[in-house]
Amino acid sequence: MKETNIVKLPSILDKAIQNEIEDKFGHSHYAQALFSIIETHKPPFSIGLLGQWGVGKSSIKQICINKFLNLNEDKYKVLDFNAWRYESEDIRRSLLKFLHSELSQENESQLRKRLYSNITDIFKREKSKREWVIEFIDKYLWIPGQIICIILILAWLATKINNLFSFSFTDGALVYIVFSLCATAIIKYAFNVNGFIISKYTDRVVMTPPIVSSEQFEEEILELLKENNKNIKIAKNKKIIIFIDDLDRLAAEKMINGLDAIRVFLDVPESNFIFVVSCYDEHIAKSITKTKTTFSNIDSARKYLDRVFQFKIDVPALPNQSMKSFALEHLKQLESFKIFEKDIEKSGTYNINKILNILIPIEISSPRAVIQILNSYMQAWWIAKQREEQCELCNKEHNTPCPTDRECLLVKDIITSHLDILAIITVLKNQFPELYNDVIIEPQLLKFIMQKFFDLRNYEMADNALLKLLAKKYVPEDEENIYVFDKKYSNLQSYLASIQTTSIPDDIKPFIMLLQDNLERRIGGNSIPIYNSLITQNVTRFKDNLGIIDETIKISELQTSQLNLVVQEINGHEDDDRREKAYIILSMFANLYKGDDAKLLINDISKTIVDKNFIKNIEISYIEKLLNTKYISDANINKIYSYLVATLKNGKIITQNASENQYKKVLEIGLEQYYTNKKLDKNNTKNLIKLLNDGIYKYKNAENESSFVNKIDVSFYIENIKTYGKALLNDLTLNYVDDLLEFLNNSEEDVESYILHIDYIISNSTNVKPKELENIISKGLANNNIRIINYFEKLIFEENAFDKVDKALIPEIIDSYVQRIIKYYVQAVQLENLENVINNLISMINLCIKLNGANNIIESSLSSLVNILANESTPLFDKLFSKYGDLFPEKAENVLNKLVKNIFITDEISKEEIIKTDLLILLAQKYIKEKQIEIFSKILENLFEDYTNTIDGENSERYYQLLSNLDKQNYSNEIFIQHISNMYEALELAISNDYEDYFDTFFDSIAQFFDTIKTSKLNSFLSYIITDHLTDETDKTEKLYASMKDVWPHEDKNILKDYDMFNVIEIADKLIQKSKTSISKLSIFESIYSMDINGIEKISKAKNKYVNSLMMLWYNNTEYAYHELLKLKEVMLTDFKWEWLSSRTPQDKINILENLWTELFIIADVPRIQRRTTNFLKEFPKDANFSIWLKIMYLQYNNFDILNASLISLFSDCNDTLINECTNIADYIIKNHNKEKTNYARTLFNAYLQIEDINYKKEILIIMKKLLDSEAKGFFSKSDFKNSKNIKQDVDKLCKAFKKNKALQMYRKELFSRKKKK
Repeated sequence: MKETNIVKLPSILDKAIQNEIEDKFGHSHYAQALFSIIETHKPPFSIGLLGQWGVGKSSIKQICINKFLNLNEDKYKVLDFNAWRYESEDIRRSLLKFLHSELSQENESQLRKRLYSNITDIFKREKSKREWVIEFIDKYLWIPGQIICIILILAWLATKINNLFSFSFTDGALVYIVFSLCATAIIKYAFNVNGFIISKYTDRVVMTPPIVSSEQFEEEILELLKENNKNIKIAKNKKIIIFIDDLDRLAAEKMINGLDAIRVFLDVPESNFIFVVSCYDEHIAKSITKTKTTFSNIDSARKYLDRVFQFKIDVPALPNQSMKSFALEHLKQLESFKIFEKDIEKSGTYNINKILNILIPIEISSPRAVIQILNSYMQAWWIAKQREEQCELCNKEHNTPCPTDRECLLVKDIITSHLDILAIITVLKNQFPELYNDVIIEPQLLKFIMQKFFDLRNYEMADNALLKLLAKKYVPEDEENIYVFDKKYSNLQSYLASIQTTSIPDDIKPFIMLLQDNLERRIGGNSIPIYNSLITQNVTRFKDNLGIIDETIKISELQTSQLNLVVQEINGHEDDDRREKAYIILSMFANLYKGDDAKLLINDISKTIVDKNFIKNIEISYIEKLLNTKYISDANINKIYSYLVATLKNGKIITQNASENQYKKVLEIGLEQYYTNKKLDKNNTKNLIKLLNDGIYKYKNAENESSFVNKIDVSFYIENIKTYGKALLNDLTLNYVDDLLEFLNNSEEDVESYILHIDYIISNSTNVKPKELENIISKGLANNNIRIINYFEKLIFEENAFDKVDKALIPEIIDSYVQRIIKYYVQAVQLENLENVINNLISMINLCIKLNGANNIIESSLSSLVNILANESTPLFDKLFSKYGDLFPEKAENVLNKLVKNIFITDEISKEEIIKTDLLILLAQKYIKEKQIEIFSKILENLFEDYTNTIDGENSERYYQLLSNLDKQNYSNEIFIQHISNMYEALELAISNDYEDYFDTFFDSIAQFFDTIKTSKLNSFLSYIITDHLTDETDKTEKLYASMKDVWPHEDKNILKDYDMFNVIEIADKLIQKSKTSISKLSIFESIYSMDINGIEKISKAKNKYVNSLMMLWYNNTEYAYHELLKLKEVMLTDFKWEWLSSRTPQDKINILENLWTELFIIADVPRIQRRTTNFLKEFPKDANFSIWLKIMYLQYNNFDILNASLISLFSDCNDTLINECTNIADYIIKNHNKEKTNYARTLFNAYLQIEDINYKKEILIIMKKLLDSEAKGFFSKSDFKNSKNIKQDVDKLCKAFKKNKALQMYRKELFSRKKKK
C-alpha cells in the first residue's frame, strides 16, 4: 500500500478518573458520601454503589480509594476485587482466595488444597480377633492348599508332554524340574512381609473434600480472621474495605453466589469487613428473576438486594447535553480532530453539532457509552479516510476514473462526504445491534423503515419479500393497515424519529463494510443489486431495486442511465450464460425505459438477443414490448421479426395451445409494425402476408407426441379487422372468406359486418383462380345463415358471379353445392334454412341450363339429395323432384316407383323403410299415375280385398290417406275401379259376417267413393245397410249412422230411390232421445243433417231436434255445440230460448256464449230480440251474464229501446226481483253507457206512475236519483202525469226526491193551491 500523510488512529481511553480535579460530572460528591459512610459506621456492613453501566461508578470508587490511601494505613485496609476476572471460577472460592492472599501469612498452596482438592490422611489401628482368624485361614490353609494342587497338576502335565513329544528327559528328571520351580515360588511367598507373616496393625484412610457448604466457608473465614489478627502488619480492629466491581457482568447464578458470599462474610462474628459493591442493581434484579431460584418476580429480587446492602448510594444517569459536551471535549483533544472537522465542513449540509446530535442519542446518559461510540465512529472515519486517500493516490498514478487495483477499497469521498450517515450506522452498531445486523442482511431495510413510518409522502417502495419480512419485526401493520412501531423498539423509534430529516442513501453498504469491491467502484454501490439481479435472473429483486411496482409506469431517466451502465459492465465482464439471463430480464421491462440512454439500451438489447440467440428463451410477449418501444431502430425491428418468422417455420413443435398462441402473437406483432408503425421491410411484409393467409401452425399431441397441423381460428382475423380495417382486408385472400363461411355456418351472430368483409375481398381480389371462387360460391350457397345465402344469391343472380367462373365449372359448383347440402344440412340435421337453399339450387340449375343447357347437370349427387329429401322434408322433395323430373324423367320415374313400393308394410318392406305419411299424400295428390297404380294394385289386392285378413293398423291408416288424397283423374283407371268395387263387396260381407273390425277399418276409406265409383256392388252394399240396419234399431245402427255422415249418395243418382229416407230420420231421432248429451249420439244427427247438403228433403224436423240436442249438450261440450249451432243459427231464431244458454255456460266459456249471442243478434229482428229480452228478465232475473246481453244489444242498436220496452211490459207485475234487476241495470248503464241514463230514468218514471205499491215506488225513486242529479232539469212536465193514479201523491214524493227541480215545485204548488180554493 502507498504511504500517506494521514495521522494516527484517533482513540479515547475509557478509564476511571483518579481525583477530583478530573471530575467533570460531580462524581467526587458521591465519593465523599461513600467515604463518610465507611468512616462513620462500625463493620461489618455492605454498601451498594448502584447505577446504570457507564454512569461513573468506577470513577466514584477510584476517588474514594484514593482518599483512603492518603490516610493512616493502620486504620484501613483497602482491597479492590474485580468479580468479572473470576467469571470461570466459583465466585465464593475466588473471593476467599483473594482475601486470603491479601490478609493471611499462610502458604497459598495450602488454601488452594482446601478449596479445590480432596485431602487424604492414613492412620494405624490394632486388628480385631475376627480379623486375626480370617487372615490365619487365608494364609495358612487356603493358599497352601492351592499351591499343592497346582504342583500336582503341573507334574501330570509334564509327564504327558514328555510322552507325546518323545523328549530325552526321564520321568523323574522332568518332575524334579517342575517341583524345584514350585518350591522356589513357595519359599519366596512364605518369607515375604506380606506372605505368611501376620501384622498386628492395619491402615485407616480419612479423605477430606474441598470447601462447598456455607458452614465450611464460614469456618474458613473465621480461620482467616484468626490469621489476620496474628498478622503483625495489620492492626487489630483495622477496617478491611473490599471494593467489588463488575459483579453485574456475571451470569445470574454467579451473581447470587457472589452476593451470598458477601452475606456470609458479614454474618461472621467479630468480622471487620466492609464491602462496597458497584453494580447495576436493576440488571441484577431482572437477571436473577429469570433463574430457577426462589425469586419469582422482580420485587422479590429487589428485596433480596435490600438485605444484602445495608447502605445504598444511587448514581443517576447524566443529562444528554452533558454527554454531547463531554463528547465534543474528547473529540477536540484528538490529534486528527481538525482533519475530521474539515471533512464535516466539506459536506456543506451539516456541522459538528449535527453530527453529535446524530451520534449521541438522547437515550445515552453514560460517559462510557459516549466514549465507545466516539471510538467506534472515529475509527470508522479513520479507516474510510485512509482508504479514500489511497484511492486518490491510485487515481493519480493510474490516471483512471476508478482503477480496479486491489489497493483501492473506497472511491474518493464516498464516506467522508456523508459523515452523518456514518454516524447513524455507528449508533445502530453500538446502541441497536439487532437492527444493525438486519441491515447487514438487507441494506435497504433502514430506508424502508424510515419511509414507511416517517415519510409523509407515503412513498411506496418496491415489493421485496425479505425486506418486508425484516421490516415487519420493527414496524408491523395494524388492523387498519397503518404502520406502527413495535413497543419493544420504542428507543429505536425515538432515535429514528430524531434523524428523520437525514436523507438515507439507497446504498449504505459501504458505510457498513467500509470498502467497495471493484464492480461497486466502477458502477456504484446502488447498481450492485441491479447487476446481481440481472445475472441471476431474479425478476423480483430487479423490480425491487428499480422500484417497479406498476409495470405501466416508466422508470426515471437516471435509472435508465444507471441500467445502461450496468449492462455495459455485464457485457464486458460476464460470460454468455449470465448475459443471457440479464437480457431476458431487460427484455421483460423494455417498455419502462426512457430518456436518451433508453435508445442505446433498447437497441443493444434488440441486437444482442438476436446475435447471441438469447431470443429463443424470451417470451414473445416481452419481445412485443421491445418492438413497440419508440426507441428501437427499424433495422432491429426487422431483424427480430425475421427471427420470429423463421422460428415459426423451423422451430420445434410444441403443444397445440402454445403453438397457436405463438403464431397469433407473431402475426399481431407483424400487424402492429406493418399497419400502424410502418416499420416492416419488403421481405418481412411478404412473410407477414403469407403467414396471414396461410394461418397454419404445427403442434404436437401431448400423449403420443404425434405431429399435427391446424388453422388459426377465424375470430383472430375478425378482431384484428376491427383494429386495422380495410388495410388488413386488402391483404387477405379468399382463404379468409373460406374460414369465415365455416365460422358463420353455425354462428348466431349478426353477419352483416362479415358480409361486408366477404364482399370487399371478393370484389377487390385480383388474380382470383376460378376454382377458388367456385369453392367460395359453393360454400356460401350451402351456408346455414340465410343472410349469407342471400348475399351469394345476389352475387350469382344480380352481380353475375358466374361470369367470373369458367362456365364449364358451373355444373361442378352445382354438384359441389349439392354435396355440401347433403353434408351440412342432412347429415348434421340442420334443416332450418334448407328451403331457401333448395330454392337457390333450383335457381342455379335454371341459370346453368340457360348458360350451358340441361345436358351438363350432374345427376348423381342430385339423385342422392332427392332420395334424402324424400325422408327428410316432403315440401322440399316436391320442389326438387319436380325439377329433377324435368331434367331426368326416366331417373325420376325410377325414384317414384321405388317410393310407391315403400308405401305399405309388406313382407319385403319393414315399418322403418316405409315412406312418411306426408310424402305418401304428396305422391297420391301429385305424382301417382297409371304406371304407379299398376305397381301398387297387386299390393292392395293382397293386403285389403280379403275381409278375413288380419289388418295392420299402420297400413289401414296409410290406405285411407292414399285413397283420400289420390288425384281424381285416377278414378277412371279400370284397375282402381275394380279394386274399389271389390272393397264394396268385402265391406258388405264383413258386416254381415260380424267382421266389425274390418268394416270399421275400411268403411271411411271406401265410403268417399259412393258418389264417384258406382257399381252393382255398391247398390248391393247400400241396400243391405239401409234395409237391415238404418230402418231398424240394431246394435250396429248408431255406428252406421256415424259412418254415413257426409257420404250419403245424392238422390239424383237414383241409388236411394227405393228407400223411405224419412223413416231413416225417425230412427235417428229415437236414438238421440236415449242420450241427449252424448256427442256420439249427436253424430247421428250430424249424419242426417249432411243429407241436406247432399239434397235430401224433409229433414227440417231433424234440424230442430239437432239444435235442441246441441243446447242440451252446451254445458259439457261448449266448443263443439257452439260450432254446430253456428251452422243452424237460423233454426235457433224460430222458437228456441237462446237466452237460456246463459245459466248453462261454464265461467271459462263466457266468451263463447258472447260470440253466439252476437251472431244471433245480427240476424234476429227487433220483436224477436224484445221477446228474448223480456223472457231473460222474467225467467233469469239474477243472471250475471245479462250485462253481456246488454252490451251486445247496445253494440247492435246503439240504444236500450228494446230493454226499456221489455221492462215496461214487466212492471205490470212488479216484484222484488224485478226491482233488484232494475238497480243492476242502472249500475251497468252509469258505468258503461252514461248517455242512456235519461232514457232509462224515463222508463223507470213511467213504471213509477204505473205501480201502486208504495214500497216499490220508493225503490224506483232511489234508482232514479242515481240516474239523475237533484235538479233533473227538463226531465218532468205536467203532461207526464196524465197516467198517474194519484197525481198529488206522486208529485209530492217526486218533489222531495228532486228538490231543485223548479218545474216539479211549481206544479206541486199549483196542485195544492187548487185544493185550498175549493
